[in-house]
Amino acid sequence: MRQGLSKTVDKLLGIELLRFICSLSVLIWHYQHFFYVKNIAPLITSNQPFYALLSVFYTQGSHGVETFWCISGFIFFYKYKDALVKKNIDGQTFFILRFSRLYPLHILTCVLVGLLQVLYTHIFKSSFVYSPNDWSHFLCHVGMISRTARTFNGPIWSVLVEVLVYALFFMLLTYIKKPLWTTLCTPILVVFILCMGIHHPILSCICYFYIGGIIYLFQKFLATKNIAFIGRIVAWIVFLTSILFFSVYPSIWTHYFFYIYVPLLVFCISVPTQILSIVATPITTFGNLTYSIYLWHFPIQLSLMIGYSLLNLTMPRYHPLFFLMFIGLTLCIAFISYRYIEIPCQTKLRKKFLTPSTSSV
Repeated sequence: MRQGLSKTVDKLLGIELLRFICSLSVLIWHYQHFFYVKNIAPLITSNQPFYALLSVFYTQGSHGVETFWCISGFIFFYKYKDALVKKNIDGQTFFILRFSRLYPLHILTCVLVGLLQVLYTHIFKSSFVYSPNDWSHFLCHVGMISRTARTFNGPIWSVLVEVLVYALFFMLLTYIKKPLWTTLCTPILVVFILCMGIHHPILSCICYFYIGGIIYLFQKFLATKNIAFIGRIVAWIVFLTSILFFSVYPSIWTHYFFYIYVPLLVFCISVPTQILSIVATPITTFGNLTYSIYLWHFPIQLSLMIGYSLLNLTMPRYHPLFFLMFIGLTLCIAFISYRYIEIPCQTKLRKKFLTPSTSSV
C-alpha cells in the first residue's frame, strides 16, 4: 500500500476537528467586530451572511473558548501527566515547551496590532474594538499578563488566562503527592464556587481545563475495565438528549448548560482513530491552525477596516462574498503563519534550549 494511503493509528482526530471548529466558532462570533465603527448603522444579527446556517456561531460562538479550555485539559493530561508525575519534565523544560509554542506569534501579532491601531486611530479618532492601547498596556500584554489581556490583540485573552492554568497544572502534578485526588477536587471546588454566583474567566478556565483532565482519567479507567465502548454509548445518548432538550427549550442554552454539554462532547469525540493518512493529514493540519486563527483574525479585521477607509470604499459587511473572503483570507494567513513562522520559531527555540528527547514533546 502506498504511504499516502497507509493507516494512521491512535490519532485523536475528533479532538483535532473540534479544535478547528472552536476556532471557527470564535472567528464567526467576532465577525460582529466589523460593525464596531462610529457613524454606521447598528448590527442586525440576523442579517449577517449565512445566518440561517451559522446562527449558532453568531449567537453562541464565544463558547468555543470554554470548549477549547476543556480540550486543552484533555490534551495536557494526555501528553504531560505521566511525565510530570514521574519527574521526567522539569520546570524549565515545561516552560520552554509552552513558551516556544505560544510566544513568537503572540509578540508578532501584538506589535502588528499596535502599529495598525495607531493608523486606525489617526483615521477614525478612536481605537478599533479593544482599548486602551497605550504603552503600559502594551508592556503588560507583551508580558502575557492576563489582567490587561483585552487590549491590543484582544482575542489572545483566553490563551493568556490559560497560561496561568498551565502553571497550576505543572505545580499540582509535580509537587503534590497525590495529584489524582488534587486533580479531581480542584474542578469540583471551582464549580461549587461558580454555582454560588461567582464567575471569573480564570475560575472558568480552571474548571473546564480540569474537567478535560478528568475526562482523560475517566477514559483510562473505563479502558482498564474493558467497558470504554459502553461508556461512550451512554455518553452519546446523554449528549444527543441534551441537544434535543436545547431544540425544545432553547432557554437552557446558558452558561451552566455548557458545563454539561462541553464535557460530554469532548468525551464522545476523544477516541483514538484509525483512518487513512490521506484523510487524517488535512484534519490534523486544520487542528494545528487553531492558535493562528485566534491570533490573526483580529489584525486581519483591523487591516481590512483601514484598507477600505484608505480606498474610500464602503465595506459590504452583510455580503456573503465579503464574509467568505474574510474567512478564506484568515485561513490562508493562519496556514502560512503556522508553517513558515510558528513551526520554524518553535523548532529553533527548542533546539537551542532543550535536549533532543524533550524538544519534540
